Amino acid sequence: MKDVLETRLRHTIHDFEILDHMLQKNIEVDQKGAVARIQNRWRKIFADRDVERMRTMLVRSRDALKASALVLQWSLGNAPGEHSIGFGYTGLAATLDNMKKRPTLGRRTRTAELEELVINANREPEPTVLRSLDDPPSTAASDGQIRERHVDSASPDSQRPVSLSQILLPGIENARTSLSVNARSVSDSIPSVPSFKAATIPRSTNEGVHPTPGTQHAEGTHTPREDGFPSTLNEAGPWIEEMENFDIETMDPDTVLRIKADPSSMPHWAAENVGGGNTDALRTTLISAIEGRNHRLIEQVLDKGVSPDSAEMHLLREAVLNHDTESLLLLLLFGADPNRPDTDGVTPLYSAVHVAYPEGAKALLNYGADPNLVAGPLKETPLDLAISQRNPSLLRLLLIYGGNPNHIADNGNAPLIQAIDETSPKRIVDLLLAYDADTNIKDEKGKTALCEAVLANRPDIVMSLLDHGADPNFPGPKHVLWLAVYKPGCLRNLLLRGADFLYAPGIMELATSINSAESVRILLQAGVNPNVKKDSLYTPLCTAIRDNRVDIVRLLLSHGANPNLVAMRYPIEECVARSRNHMLPILLDAGADIRKPLAILETAARARNVTAMSWLLNHGADPNAKSQEGYTPLTTAIRTDLPDGVSLLLSHKADVSLRGNSEWPICHSVRHPHILKLLLPHIKDIHAYTGVMEQAIVANQLESVAMLLDAGISIEEKNSGIFSPLTTAIREHREDIVKYLLERGANPNALGEHLPLVKALRRTDGADTAIVRMLIRKGADVNTVYRGWNAVMQAVENGDLEILKLVASQGVDLNIVGEGGRTALSIAKAMGWEEGVKILEENALRSTHNVDVISGNRAHSKFKKAGPNQESEKEFDIGICLDDKFGRYEGGIT
Repeated sequence: MKDVLETRLRHTIHDFEILDHMLQKNIEVDQKGAVARIQNRWRKIFADRDVERMRTMLVRSRDALKASALVLQWSLGNAPGEHSIGFGYTGLAATLDNMKKRPTLGRRTRTAELEELVINANREPEPTVLRSLDDPPSTAASDGQIRERHVDSASPDSQRPVSLSQILLPGIENARTSLSVNARSVSDSIPSVPSFKAATIPRSTNEGVHPTPGTQHAEGTHTPREDGFPSTLNEAGPWIEEMENFDIETMDPDTVLRIKADPSSMPHWAAENVGGGNTDALRTTLISAIEGRNHRLIEQVLDKGVSPDSAEMHLLREAVLNHDTESLLLLLLFGADPNRPDTDGVTPLYSAVHVAYPEGAKALLNYGADPNLVAGPLKETPLDLAISQRNPSLLRLLLIYGGNPNHIADNGNAPLIQAIDETSPKRIVDLLLAYDADTNIKDEKGKTALCEAVLANRPDIVMSLLDHGADPNFPGPKHVLWLAVYKPGCLRNLLLRGADFLYAPGIMELATSINSAESVRILLQAGVNPNVKKDSLYTPLCTAIRDNRVDIVRLLLSHGANPNLVAMRYPIEECVARSRNHMLPILLDAGADIRKPLAILETAARARNVTAMSWLLNHGADPNAKSQEGYTPLTTAIRTDLPDGVSLLLSHKADVSLRGNSEWPICHSVRHPHILKLLLPHIKDIHAYTGVMEQAIVANQLESVAMLLDAGISIEEKNSGIFSPLTTAIREHREDIVKYLLERGANPNALGEHLPLVKALRRTDGADTAIVRMLIRKGADVNTVYRGWNAVMQAVENGDLEILKLVASQGVDLNIVGEGGRTALSIAKAMGWEEGVKILEENALRSTHNVDVISGNRAHSKFKKAGPNQESEKEFDIGICLDDKFGRYEGGIT
């Protein structure tokens, strides 16, 4: 123990040497004049206080020496020692007592004194009471406005001073300790008084803080401020204590706490030099101090009167972004406005939520920050931001301090709806519901929270909403069951909690159309009728057949679905049309009528479903039943080119003479020769079907033409008495059929719609004269007139020199008068076609005698055709025909 005492004495001596050096330095400054003294004092305002540090070191040394000396004397048992401590120590104690006056205490035993000293030697030094640089020493301790600062000890084993955040928000760093605070602007020579223990005072009052009895020394009196606020930072604890009496993270989730912030009840500090120090230099200094987190400098500058609401920088928001609680609290203590937005419209509270800073948010809320104030680029509240960031702790804090869970943002979003998505924590929704969020509120699109929860497939949130009064039948904008069909878990919860499916007619069909067997089962268990149509068109059973869902078909039929209820089609018709042949026996077993509809076979033929046709015929379907459009199964099978279906129907006695939609089966079949071949053996009288040859030619089916001729149809048979097979083939430009008909004996001069050669000349396309040449080779007469027109006249009218040469080469009768009383030569001259006139004259026929015109009979005469070098004779047949149009006989070569 003696060695310990000696060591501490040596440390004390070293401290006094340092003190002597400091004193000498200050004396030298005083001797340099007033300017030097002002500069030195200005530096001391912004620098660490060496004098304060030295004072702390000496106080600790004194207490440590006294404790060591008392322990030494007590352990030796030297009774007189209690009264005589020793000359050296007595002198040291006297010196230290002069630096810090202590109140006179009554006689105490050394044992009690030892206990106090041991405690004091191992705890933080008591804060010293300092005065402002501008206050005279005589009044600094008596004006009732005591300023305390905790200064750091220079001793190696000294503890770190308690920060301001530990005083005002003790929950931040191991709260529930006695309050000890940083000091304010100071003087180095004012004796300190011990701090008062914080007392819990309701925040709704503005009463001054008085020390707890028994904790104040006899000489340490305290005078409260007249405005009721604390006069020291240490005394701010009672006002702030309510800020820490709940922990968001550890609170019971079911606990609903509400706090109405009263900024007037929070501690505020009026600057000592109000209005006198708000200069540009000091404002710049304050900004730099905020950025550098120099809390001592911040406090000193604010105490000089600099406004905490700087126009150059939003200091509160800067402190929030830096997570600097001490700077934030200092600004709030000096009156910073917690609701003032920056140039971007962002408030400090919005920033605190944005950077997930609950300590700062709590401080701002206690000083009156409005949790419902719209801010930020999205014009949303801090509550909305906390929801979007999925931060339950901050959300709960905002709700505790009055955040409105029913606020509709400018974008139309409601907080409760915004809080719901596929991955959002249920705790967020539960918090909003616990704080009376309206469960039936709608956003700008008319959507409710219940609808949003269903869309997000959150059955857990659906149950929470229903537990808190959400109406399951409230449209938002349509009935929630329509949405829940897609989410079976949500659908089950809604139906169990009172959702009425009568508000959603056709919901069973919707569940079927999305192929949700689970939703169909839930609806059936809830009592939904499986036969209710959607939009009066679709039944669940037909929809399940359409989508090929055998499991849903069986499920519906087992719960009473009607297999004969018509929708767009009958169920059995739907099976046939969709080739769901495997479902036909299921429907038949369930009672489906094979005759509904009657033309079920025609449907199967139209769907080219031969398997269904066979099944239906085997189960008694009518092979001749017509559809609503008038088609028979046979005509439809022919139209769809279904030879297997045709053979099947013919084998089941389908009627080949039964017209389908005004068409004979054989007329349809000419387009499909392989089907015509199947059909012809069943035709009793082929001549009963007029026009079938023309249809075969129009269909360009040479094979069908050949089969029809072989079946007995005449090659000169005319459709409607006008269109012969040859003229039809020429008109449709079927060159192969023209050739075939001519080879089979068709007359190239047979009268029909027109003369075959005239028809061919009219249909000639450029140099393609194949059909014209075929007709001429087969004996077509270029001079034969029909209806006032012949081939020569047509060639002149065409104006094609090569075609005229081809036609005129057969000999031209220039005396034949045609339509309008004109001859071919007069037509060419009228056209001014000299080459045509020349060709006609060169190929003209000259008669050797007059023509005998006998009505209705043919006459024979000899004509001479003049060649270019010689005359040749040739005998021609002169045909006399009656022109009905002009009422006179005209001669022509036939």
